[in-house]
Amino acid sequence: MAELPDGPRYEILDGSLLVTPPPDVRHLEVNALVARVLDRQAPPGMLATAAVGGILVRGGRTYYVPDVLVVPR
Repeated sequence: MAELPDGPRYEILDGSLLVTPPPDVRHLEVNALVARVLDRQAPPGMLATAAVGGILVRGGRTYYVPDVLVVPR
């Protein structure tokens, strides 16, 4: 995927470009809260975290930047 400038969030849904504004502080607070709740409930060996920039979830022609991610430790 080509490098895109900082600022808005760029995602691709089935080949179409989606551009959304960067999240505000309240959105980031909720992300962190959801990540903490999920992490406390995650089975052993799994980690829930507020995702950081640069993580992409890919599926065919779709690329998302998640807010919260649950992955193996």
